[in-house]
Amino acid sequence: MKSVFAYDGYRPFLRDCFPSAGEARGQRQALARELGCQTSFLSQVLTERSHMSEEMLLATCSFLRLNHDELDFVLLLHRYERAGSAALTAHYEKKIEVVRREQSQVETALANQENLSGDEQTRYYSTWLYSAIYIATMLKSEMTLASLSRLLIVSEAEVSRAAEFLVEVGLVRKNGLTFETGSRRVHLQRSSPLAVAAHSTWRIESLRHIQKQAQTNLHFSAVYTLSKKDFGKIRKMLEEQILACEKVIAPSKEEEICALNIDLFRYGEP
Repeated sequence: MKSVFAYDGYRPFLRDCFPSAGEARGQRQALARELGCQTSFLSQVLTERSHMSEEMLLATCSFLRLNHDELDFVLLLHRYERAGSAALTAHYEKKIEVVRREQSQVETALANQENLSGDEQTRYYSTWLYSAIYIATMLKSEMTLASLSRLLIVSEAEVSRAAEFLVEVGLVRKNGLTFETGSRRVHLQRSSPLAVAAHSTWRIESLRHIQKQAQTNLHFSAVYTLSKKDFGKIRKMLEEQILACEKVIAPSKEEEICALNIDLFRYGEP
């Protein structure tokens, strides 16, 4: 689904947000309940035989959890479609083009930034959920709040708050009900002080999965005594296995999301 700013009318946008087939199909009934109207009325709107009121459209944008700029643009499209004269239509056309140019400049500026700012990185690595949602948008399937909630086993409210930040910094792009990978990328240097937070949040998240005791997962913990020389051998073996895993992952199709945590440490003097 394309960006909301690419649409020429609010009804084509809503039609893509509320398709007649697929996972989002049931959202039509949910929206009708939210607006207190019949689904038949929504069908008339989506097939461009009727118009929503501005109040109903505002509630619909809230239902879709659009951000402020997206909401303003959809309302602008509504006024454009309902304009009663050629002069008013031309007025709104100019405003639409101004918004699109501004949005294009913002997207270009974000795309040209190689990495997140210091404050953005601090927030990003404060919880595993941000990176999990970011990686999940790379999967070859449509990611909605509902599907992300089921996949990551967290509430839709939590996903919504996290996704809002990711959209804000350009790591994720929101298209109606779905989330896609954005134009920016994130990379953490090994020497970064945030590496501790990045490791820690995923170790904490692994505890949830240990408690589930799923047969498909692998969890292993042990304490040994061994020679200093053999400690070095084991570390080298694990490093080689990590490199081997990365060679398998690189060309692999984006079908599932998984987490890999490996810890090897020793007690005493280094």
